[in-house]
Amino acid sequence: MFSGLKRSEEFNPSDGKRLQGAVDARRRACRRTLSYFKCPATPQMRCPVNAYERFESTMTTPLGREYLQSFIDTHRLNATILPMAVPTATVTDAAGALGVEPSAIIKSLVFLAEDQPFLVVNSGTARVDRKKLADYLSMNRRRVKFATAEQALKITGYVVGSMPPFGHREPLRTIVDRAAAQREEIYGGGGDIDALVRVSSEELIAVTQAEITDVSES
Repeated sequence: MFSGLKRSEEFNPSDGKRLQGAVDARRRACRRTLSYFKCPATPQMRCPVNAYERFESTMTTPLGREYLQSFIDTHRLNATILPMAVPTATVTDAAGALGVEPSAIIKSLVFLAEDQPFLVVNSGTARVDRKKLADYLSMNRRRVKFATAEQALKITGYVVGSMPPFGHREPLRTIVDRAAAQREEIYGGGGDIDALVRVSSEELIAVTQAEITDVSES
């Protein structure tokens, strides 16, 4: 396995450090590949498959409303999670369940700009104008992509249809459409598909340090 060492040779401390360094390097190489769990390592250098699978599991297991509530409590936000009797995964469903206009509902959408994730908070049924968004980011439109449902879950910890505007796995750069920012009270995803969060736009902007601009289609 290591041509520089023979079974008959005495194993001194420097050899131990060299061997451990090689083992560590092999493990790091394994972690850098998607086939990590198939790593053809020897018994002495086997990759920790279970640790990798546990890591993947934590990245794809939704956080839920309990995590969101913890974030609200920790940051002392004046926000309320509203459990709903029906699924509220769409703007229409959420507005109907609350008895409010669709413009009172916000959508929290995950985008990627050159593989860097960020959040766009848009109002009601309005669609994001990717050209406006790309111009605001000073980059080519083709470099701004809408995240897939799987990517959004891994990045934020929430499934599409339950996405809150804050309380994600990691803080995200947040861009709020001007129309949404101008509403006094708004409702967004509450961490689960049958929950909504009520919050003021002022509170949302403050806790996310959001940038305000016009990103909706005309």
